Amino acid sequence: VVGMRRLMSTWNRAQRWGLVVLVPDRLPAGPQRDRYVAAAASLEAVGPLDAAQRAYDRAREQWPDSVWPQLGLANLSYRRGDLQAAEGGYLAALALDPRNVVAHNNLAEILSDRGCASQARAHVDRAAALAKGTSLEAAVAATAQHVAGTTSSGIAASCPSQE
Repeated sequence: VVGMRRLMSTWNRAQRWGLVVLVPDRLPAGPQRDRYVAAAASLEAVGPLDAAQRAYDRAREQWPDSVWPQLGLANLSYRRGDLQAAEGGYLAALALDPRNVVAHNNLAEILSDRGCASQARAHVDRAAALAKGTSLEAAVAATAQHVAGTTSSGIAASCPSQE
């Protein structure tokens, strides 16, 4: 047991820093979208994918017009190997934000792997144009190289139509 004077002295030296830990699908009081989604992404990075999914699902409920929870869910689907769900997630993200570099880039990767060469090129070209001069430019260039090696082997009916 620590006395109140010592507790307050120590807490003051730490600039009254504190931490509240919540379960992944519980929002803090006065939630801030960017901070919450960044925390969900950090959770995803350390591996408990089910917990990260609950956090992204909750964020999507709270901020349905935000592309970021949708992208997080699509990335989780990709990591789990559910490429159909990932593709649908990236398309949903693009419906929310047609200029989202990450969604175009990641969708291009999936389409390329499916053999949907022309669709993959369209998305990676859009991502490259949007990423020019940003920190995402190199990642998009790497995807563009991958896509450049794609040949059209996808069955036309299984490839999404180009818009």
